[in-house]
Amino acid sequence: MTGTDGQSRKRQKPSAVMKHDPLAEIDDLSETPVPVDADRDAGAMENPVTTEAVLDAVSAMPSSMKENAMTDQTELDLGSSLTILDVGDWYQKMAGLCDAGGSISLKGGDIDQIDGAGVQLLAAFIKEAAHLQVAITWTSVSKVLAEAVRIVGLRDAVHISADS
Repeated sequence: MTGTDGQSRKRQKPSAVMKHDPLAEIDDLSETPVPVDADRDAGAMENPVTTEAVLDAVSAMPSSMKENAMTDQTELDLGSSLTILDVGDWYQKMAGLCDAGGSISLKGGDIDQIDGAGVQLLAAFIKEAAHLQVAITWTSVSKVLAEAVRIVGLRDAVHISADS
């Protein structure tokens, strides 16, 4: 660093409150060249997704999530458990399905374990689907699921009827 008199000055020692100078390395960084990878940067503007990659991804999906091309309908089997331990994975799956559009049928007939986080996830998913104009229907609802949404007062929010 150069002072007003043209001579080089060193930074002052940090105060006792701050044991280090967070700006001490700035002088060194200003002269360090930034590496440029022209090949990588040029490829960043291209679309790396190919039809083959998409087909491979779809074929790797569980059958419960594959779309029926004739009806644009996706069936989502919710399995037997929808608890706080499961909601992270389910959130990712459900968000992807909402983004894909079409309509989604939920199979909840096997759910034998659900907690508040699971019910909240279903309510948020159905609300987001409605916002994106994705139709949601239930193909089956377990007694455990129906009772859980009734207890927390979200039966209407998740579109489960009283007689389910």
